[in-house]
Amino acid sequence: MQALIRLGGLLLLLGLIIMYLYNPSFLKSTRETISSNLPKMPKARSTAQAGDQLSWDELEREKQFSSLAEARQNPEKVYLLYLEDQGLKELPDDVDQFANLQILRLHKNTLRELPESLGDLQNLQYLYLQNNQIETLPYTLRYLDELLLLDARANHLKNLNSVLRGLPKLEELDLSRNQLVTLPSDISYLGSLRSVRLGYNQLTGLPDEVAKLDKLELLDLSGNPSLDIRSTLIQVSKIPNLQILELNQLGLQVVPSEFAELRDLSDLGLRGNALSWADQNKLRKLLPNTIISF
Repeated sequence: MQALIRLGGLLLLLGLIIMYLYNPSFLKSTRETISSNLPKMPKARSTAQAGDQLSWDELEREKQFSSLAEARQNPEKVYLLYLEDQGLKELPDDVDQFANLQILRLHKNTLRELPESLGDLQNLQYLYLQNNQIETLPYTLRYLDELLLLDARANHLKNLNSVLRGLPKLEELDLSRNQLVTLPSDISYLGSLRSVRLGYNQLTGLPDEVAKLDKLELLDLSGNPSLDIRSTLIQVSKIPNLQILELNQLGLQVVPSEFAELRDLSDLGLRGNALSWADQNKLRKLLPNTIISF
C-alpha cells in the first residue's frame, strides 16, 4: 500500500512538471486561484515613519515648497511646506505623503478643519495654524511625537478634543485669541512645555494639573475677564519653575493677597488693569525681586 502511495505521488509530480513544460503560466494561475480564495486582511492605515530630522542649518539649505502640486512631484524631498496666505479652505487628506516634513505653515488661510492624516506626519516639528477659522483640532495631532511648537492662535477653538493627551516633546503652545472656556486636565501630559499662551479666551480658571508642568517658564493669561484671579494665583504658585506671568487686561482693580505666593517670578505683566498707585506700590513690596509692568 505504501508503495502505491509513493508511486501515486511521483506520478502527480511528473504530471505537474509536464503541464509546466507545455504551459508555464499554469503554476502562476494556480497560485492566483489559491490567493483569491484566501481571506482579505483589512488595509492598515498609512503612517509616515519617523527618521532623522535635519538640523536648522540643513533646513536652511532645503527648498521651501509653496505649492501642493509641486510638492506632490517629489514628496520625499519636502521638508518645508509653506502654504500660508493662499486662501486655502481645506487641506487635502494626502498631506501624510510628505513623510520628511518638519515645518508646516498654514496660517492666514480660511481653514475650518484639518484632516486626521495630519497626525501621521511623524517628523513634523513646527505647525503654524494661526489666523484661520478652525473650530476643532483633529485628535490625531496628539500622535505628533516630534512636535516642538503648535501655534493655533486666532481661530475659533472651543475645546481641544484630547489633542493634549500626547505631544511628549511640545515646548511652545499658543492658543490665544480663541473661545476656550476651560483648559483640560490633559495639559499634564505636556511635560516638555516651556511656554503656554492662553490670552484672550473665555477662561475662568486653571486645572490642578498645571502644577505638574515642571518645565514651564512662561504663562500668558491676559484678556480673560472671567478669570477667577484668586484661585488662579493659587494654581499658578504651584508651578515650580515659572518665571514669567502675563495678567494684562483682566480688569483688576485691587491686589489680591495671593500675589504674595509668586515671589519667585522674574517678570509679571499687569498692563491694562485699573490698579491705583497705592496698589501698585503694595505689589512692589510683596514682590521686591520681580520686574512688574503696569
